[in-house]
Amino acid sequence: MAFFLPVINWTFKFNYDFGVGNLEIPFIDFLGVVVFASFMARYVFLYLFDREKARIKLPVFIPFMLFWLATFISSLLSYDIFKSSWYSIRHVLFFYFVYILLPYNIIISKKGALKKTVFFLSLSGALIAFITIFSIFYQDWSHNLVRIKPVVFGFFPFGENQNLLVEIFLASSFFLLALRYWVISERGKRLINLSFIFVIVILLGTFSRGGWLALFFQFFLVTIIFFRKYIKKIIIILFLTLILLSPLFVYMIKWQKSDVGISSTESRILSTKIAWSKFKESIWVGQGSGEYENFLADNIRYMAKY
Repeated sequence: MAFFLPVINWTFKFNYDFGVGNLEIPFIDFLGVVVFASFMARYVFLYLFDREKARIKLPVFIPFMLFWLATFISSLLSYDIFKSSWYSIRHVLFFYFVYILLPYNIIISKKGALKKTVFFLSLSGALIAFITIFSIFYQDWSHNLVRIKPVVFGFFPFGENQNLLVEIFLASSFFLLALRYWVISERGKRLINLSFIFVIVILLGTFSRGGWLALFFQFFLVTIIFFRKYIKKIIIILFLTLILLSPLFVYMIKWQKSDVGISSTESRILSTKIAWSKFKESIWVGQGSGEYENFLADNIRYMAKY
């Protein structure tokens, strides 16, 4: 599940209309359902034949259920009660059972599970960085702003927006650094260092403003926490790195001044205004889970422009 966590856009579609459209489930969620079903089957088996071992722990159950109850009540007061309620179950409640309750109950060794999870998340991020670098060869270098995109041979298994790649790389790159604490050989550490640099370069190649800002903030925290003693050396290395990466910064400035960059900024401002106005309309109970997209679709200005 850790390795396939980024595969959110490879979906299985079932042609059954439940009142919310045909059922679609991403591969990673399908995998989670399979693992959770196996866990529950094991629990039932133990309950029937060895009841003393049949236990399910419920981590942060009351706080999370209070949160979920708030989303569900909000859904009951929304414009489309059924769809909004389904959203709160499908995306909020599902998250608790598959991504909190399940690992909490099946993990035996915390340290061992942490090592495996960090390793497979790091491996996944590094492989995705390697795969998506080929996306630049399928773009029009003459007329478009070229960037790393989440496309693999015409498919978008990780989503259709480069910011989804950023989410993967921001996490996996620093998980790679964490692996250094468990690797003994110098060759292994050098390989990790090279992989880290490679993923960071690919992240910069997405030309995501949010990604660049988050990356800078993460570097700042890591430096303050772990490398304060070497701050003078780091400043020199940082200066040299900025010189090497200066073409990327020039390209980023050019992209921000283009119609694409300006339009992207304006769309964020407008969508924030829409969200804020809807928040003020219903401060206490909200507008219902999953309703944000509908608010954008109902806004004439947003739809006309984007």
